[in-house]
Amino acid sequence: MDKIFLVARREYFAYVTAWGFWLGLLFTPLILAIAGGLPLLIEKTQPARYYTVIDQDGAFLQALEAEVSKRREKAAKALIKASKDGDAEKLFDALRTDGASVDQALVKVLPAGQASLPSQPFEFVAPPADTVDGLKPYLTGEQLVAGRLGERPLYAAFVVLPDRIEYWSSDVVASDLRLIGQRVSEDLSIAAAFEKAGVSTDITRKAIEAALSIEVRSPSVADETGQVSLADRMPFYVALVLSGMLWLLIFSVVNYLLTGTIEERSNKIFDTLLTSVSLPQLLTGKLLGILGLSLTLIGVWGSVSGDDRRHVVENDHRQEDHADIGQRAGEDLRQAHMGRCDAFQIIG
Repeated sequence: MDKIFLVARREYFAYVTAWGFWLGLLFTPLILAIAGGLPLLIEKTQPARYYTVIDQDGAFLQALEAEVSKRREKAAKALIKASKDGDAEKLFDALRTDGASVDQALVKVLPAGQASLPSQPFEFVAPPADTVDGLKPYLTGEQLVAGRLGERPLYAAFVVLPDRIEYWSSDVVASDLRLIGQRVSEDLSIAAAFEKAGVSTDITRKAIEAALSIEVRSPSVADETGQVSLADRMPFYVALVLSGMLWLLIFSVVNYLLTGTIEERSNKIFDTLLTSVSLPQLLTGKLLGILGLSLTLIGVWGSVSGDDRRHVVENDHRQEDHADIGQRAGEDLRQAHMGRCDAFQIIG
């Protein structure tokens, strides 16, 4: 038993005293944190992108600007709701009714909220040209378009035609603005169908507002009412973190073990150890040393992962939007029966 302990201790300290082990120990969580937080940081700090609309009657442009503003207003209301100030949301609505912008109303209601509100992703500019051929130099960046934020390339352009809506952009991957335009096109199609049938669109709006809210409940939670809280979802998040740690642990430890074994074989250390201990004792000691190394990695990474719990809370807040998705189910079914009067042709 003493020989097994000596082999295990030698194996453990051989790994933890190597500078490569500490670099991997410190940089692995750092790299994961950067990989997870960098996209969010880029999304939050990305400057507004210019878009324009060529529309003869202006109906699509008006509806599109209203939809973009509504999405920003929804994000602002989420921040106000998180502050748990009952009067703040009423004051915000009153300021918006009086004509204040989303940012102006948010600053008056929640001064610290504007810093947490993502920057405006899209900014409308007047068309620098009346034709698609005239817009192409601005879309490719050969020419800059002037706007409220200075001169920048034109990110995208909607061209409204009688039988379709063309979406022009050099970015053929991102679809955020295109999907907003698609939603606006569907809403206009529904409004036109309702108007043709002599039915007011206020009926659907009032019906949606009167719909019962969906509350998430479960029979397995501790609360007698069955209300699901973050504590009830925490086992899932903990299991997710532990599975990620296990994946990292397996690859890290296997790499250390493989590298150490190759070095010992090449330096004849393995053969030298077999002159003092038996093969079962040597293998058992190596496994115990690797076990100690694994526990060290789990302890360090487990303490570092505690900082990521705030992201879990943010994800929990996002799940509150599931109720909104459920309430829109009836509207989506009606849209499916109405059909679409406009179609998008994506041209990169």
